[in-house]
Parts: sequence; C-alpha cells; structure tokens
Amino acid sequence: MQKVPWGAWKKLHPDTLVLSYQGSRTIGYDTYGEYHKNEETGIFPARNIDARLGIKTNVIGIEVNGKHKAYPFYLFNKAAIITDEFQGLNLLVYRNKDTGTIHVYDRQVGEVVIDFEKNKSDATDSVTSTTWDLENGIGIKGDMMGKTLRPVNFLNVYWFVWADYFHDTEVFGN
Repeated sequence: MQKVPWGAWKKLHPDTLVLSYQGSRTIGYDTYGEYHKNEETGIFPARNIDARLGIKTNVIGIEVNGKHKAYPFYLFNKAAIITDEFQGLNLLVYRNKDTGTIHVYDRQVGEVVIDFEKNKSDATDSVTSTTWDLENGIGIKGDMMGKTLRPVNFLNVYWFVWADYFHDTEVFGN
C-alpha cells in the first residue's frame, strides 16, 4: 500500500467517488502530523538507533538473499530513477514525482540488463533505447516494447523502523 495525494489520485482516477465525509473532522488533516515532524519513535522505543541517517528519514527497504539495503527518499530530489546492483540483482528504484509512488524492479529482461545512466529522470533506457512505463514496468516503445520488468518487494518506512529490524543494512550512497 502506498499513500497518494488526493489530487494525484483524482487525476489518475477521475471517476473516483467519495462515499461520505459528512461529520468527519480528519478530512484534509493528518492526525499524525506532529509525530512525522519530531524525533520520537512512538510508544515502543527503537532498540537500534543507527546514526547513518536521521531517525525519521523515509527509506525504501529491500531484502535480497537475506541481505538488506535502504534507499533514502532524498535521493529522488536529483533523479527519478536509481539503478543499483545488490546481491546479484540489477535493481531499478523509481519514484513518481507527481504521485510519490515507489516501484522497484529487476532491470534484467531476458539476457539484457537495461540501464538509465545517461538520463536518470527519463524512462528511456540507454542499452536498448526502449521507453518504459515505470508505473507498470512495461516497455511501451522500442526494442523491448511489450516486455515487462519483474517487480521486487520493498517496504516504505522510516529509517529507525528499518534499522531496528535489520542491523546489517547497507545504505545506498554511503
């Protein structure tokens, strides 16, 4: 599950109907607003505070072959696409700047490993010149049109949560 701003959702799904909001005082209000802004970890204290990132840094956490890696959200301030190799898996981590949704894929399609090194904000890979729909992981134009990228499971969590469970985590960019 991913949180998407209402405006972005409505743009993607213009026929969406809101059943009822009469009497609700939480519409347009984040009841956890103060929690997101402070350094408190909640009612259960974290056991493993890892100072490599700020406690409430949002990260994308992945597990491959029992090993763990985190990708801080701030990486997406410079590019929409991050490519990486971790535990023999060629990863593509993508964040949609309009909706905030995250997608993680295996970049290997058949025998080819696609790459985006030349332009990390464009969805056209530099190996096959295929343009990809990264929301759905499908080649939409070029040599790999109709091919799909295999999704990789991930979690979108605060750093303190991920680090508390996975002490041995590598952090991309560190």
